[in-house]
Amino acid sequence: MTDNNPYAEYDNRMVSEETNEAMWDTLTVQTAEQPKTTPIMNNNNQPTHEQTATEKLTNLIIELACSRGSRIVSTLEKINDYVETGLNRKADHAYYNLARNISKRLCENPTDTVVERVCNTLELSSSVIIDAVNNLKQSAKPRTAGGIVYDACVQYAVSTVRGDILRSNRVASSLEGCALRLCASRGIDGTIVMSEALDKALSKVYASIRSQAKTNGVEIGGKSNTATKNAAKTAILTELLRLKVEDSYQFDVIIGEVRPLSGQ
Repeated sequence: MTDNNPYAEYDNRMVSEETNEAMWDTLTVQTAEQPKTTPIMNNNNQPTHEQTATEKLTNLIIELACSRGSRIVSTLEKINDYVETGLNRKADHAYYNLARNISKRLCENPTDTVVERVCNTLELSSSVIIDAVNNLKQSAKPRTAGGIVYDACVQYAVSTVRGDILRSNRVASSLEGCALRLCASRGIDGTIVMSEALDKALSKVYASIRSQAKTNGVEIGGKSNTATKNAAKTAILTELLRLKVEDSYQFDVIIGEVRPLSGQ
């Protein structure tokens, strides 16, 4: 069976030698002889070499972030959460660690200057990188064969979220994390902003609910497939949103703000 992964052409460990060389060419610009300055425009209103180098490095990071198993986007989203909550020193430390890891994957022996340039690029282009990677993944050709939707699985998931079914510790933990992530995933206008972090949280809830059903011997259909997983995740998100608006007590139980009543 072949794997129709749209990112199969990317190496998860290190990009191609051509890209590695381009990385060095990009990062060796603005050395000690050329101190960093604010990009200026030339007489033809064209960007300077510094601006072009930054854009090239941003594109290299985007390419790496599209590789299978990359956590660059989710890490940047977590760093943004640090900044929004005023944890600036923690954010700076996280930026440096991420820059060091990226530099090691793109270059064999990165210097401190290389790490610094990657770190600066991450700070300046964080939102650009996140948006670009998410757009690329959404527009990529999806995997074939979604399978049929097992309604029993979807209904079991909704009943578990609603509180009609007792939750295992694993389900309760994953559901709490998902609900908290949901609370932090609203845009300025109040609408839900889907992110890679929220999608992963929903996937954890789905996996824990299926595990609970299997442990308890509950029949929820056949083996998990893409169609059922996506339908269940959508139903879980919809039910969480409904509880937040219509049943704040149950939502508070989920996020651990109050203790459940006897029997729940």
